[in-house]
Amino acid sequence: MTVSKDKATLNQTKSKLQALREQPTLAMTAFLVLQMILGFEWLWSGLGKVIMPEGFPASLPGQLEAMMDGAPAWYANFLSGFVIPNSTLFAYVIEYAEILIGIAFLFGPLIWFFVWNRMPGFIKSALFSLTAAAAIGGFFMAVNFHFAAGAAHPWLLPTDGLEESVDFDSMVAAMQIVIAWVYIVAFGYLRQETLASGRIASSVKQAPAA
Repeated sequence: MTVSKDKATLNQTKSKLQALREQPTLAMTAFLVLQMILGFEWLWSGLGKVIMPEGFPASLPGQLEAMMDGAPAWYANFLSGFVIPNSTLFAYVIEYAEILIGIAFLFGPLIWFFVWNRMPGFIKSALFSLTAAAAIGGFFMAVNFHFAAGAAHPWLLPTDGLEESVDFDSMVAAMQIVIAWVYIVAFGYLRQETLASGRIASSVKQAPAA
C-alpha cells in the first residue's frame, strides 16, 4: 500500500515538473523571458558599479546623502546612522549581489531547459534553491532602493498628476516575489519526487525474494 502511494506521488510530482519544464505554454515562456530580462538588468547594474571610474564604494555616501531628503524619516535615520558609516561594506555587497542575482536569473532558465535530464537531483535542487534565494535577495534590495529613492508607495495615490503611481523598484520587488514563489514550489515538487523515489527503492530492497 505504501509503495503504491509513493508511486502515485512520484508520478504526480514528475508530471508537475515535466509541465513546468517541457510544455511551451505562453505563461511559462513569459515567466522565463521576464526572469532573464530582470537578470540582465541586475547583471548590467552590478557590472556598471564595478567599473565606475570613481568607484562605487567611494561615491555611495554622497549618493545616499543626496537621496536622503526624499526618503521617509525612519529610513533616512537608518541610512545616516548605519548604512553611510559602513558604506564601503554595503557598496561591495550591493555591486556583487547584483552580479550574482543577474547570473542566477540569466543562466538558471538555460540550465533548466537544455541540460535538465542530464543533471543529478542535488544539482536540480541547488538550482531551484539558489534561484529562489537570489529572488528573495533581489526583493530586499529593490525594497531598499525604493525607500532610499523616496518614491511614492504603490498603495498610495500620487500627489502629483505627472508622478508615476508604481515606481520601477516596486515593480521589481513584486516580480522577485513571483519568481521566488515559482522556484520554491518547484523545489517542493522535486523534494517530493526524491523522497518518494527513495522510499520505493527502500521498499524494493526490503521485500522478500519470490
